[in-house]
Amino acid sequence: MKACPQCKAVSSEYSAYCYRCGKSFEMSKSVEMPEPPQDLPEQTSLAASTGSGVGSERKIPFEEWQTRGFFRSLLETWIQASFYPKEFYPLVGKTENIISAVLFFLIWEMFGAFLGFFLSLLFPNPMLHSIMKEFGGSISSHPGSLILFQLISLLFFYPFVLLAGLFLWSAVVYFLLSVLNGVPKGFKTTLITIAYASAPAIIPYLIGWIWSLVVQIIGLSESQESSIWKPALAVGVPFLGFFLVVLMGLSTLLAAHFFNIPGFKP
Repeated sequence: MKACPQCKAVSSEYSAYCYRCGKSFEMSKSVEMPEPPQDLPEQTSLAASTGSGVGSERKIPFEEWQTRGFFRSLLETWIQASFYPKEFYPLVGKTENIISAVLFFLIWEMFGAFLGFFLSLLFPNPMLHSIMKEFGGSISSHPGSLILFQLISLLFFYPFVLLAGLFLWSAVVYFLLSVLNGVPKGFKTTLITIAYASAPAIIPYLIGWIWSLVVQIIGLSESQESSIWKPALAVGVPFLGFFLVVLMGLSTLLAAHFFNIPGFKP
């Protein structure tokens, strides 16, 4: 221990300056600095791999799939994007890796599509069957051909539909956010955010859609660093409009058929 000649505060013999007044000490050549702990390299490596070390920058797990492992990073990113949006999407606001985001989106959306396809085979929808029967068709009339057609469509056409839908929906949300002055980081961040926020949509039926919309709202607020009401309007208004249009179209179609409106008979 040594005392500061200016303020008399006691400091460690290894200190280069006084902690109280800031006066510099003359280091004696005979003083030997302590050796670092032997396990320091191992701790540094662990911190780098988890992104939690001092001075390290956390990254989206799927962007590091080469080092983390493909399936592990894919699952970790899905969990973080779906369950921890407040912590995950600020990272999205710092990345420009659009390829990883789109690939993540395609993988999980295709997984959800095949999951829904197999669930429809195991648990047929009686309402859909009755509607097709009313219009003169039947799901069970050519089951083999129908299943083959669905598989071919899923494998070769659905990925392009997904990409088109991702870019179109991102463009609509970006336009509305621009009107509200809520996109300081631009279209790329908006698209990347929506790509990751679509992760919960793999859950079948309406639950996954609603979950995904909520995550999109929170995610856009965090990644674009804007007030929550701006992405809430930008995401909620077009979705409600689309939902109402589809609902009105189906209602009109079914009502016209079941009530035998003249000139409509298919």
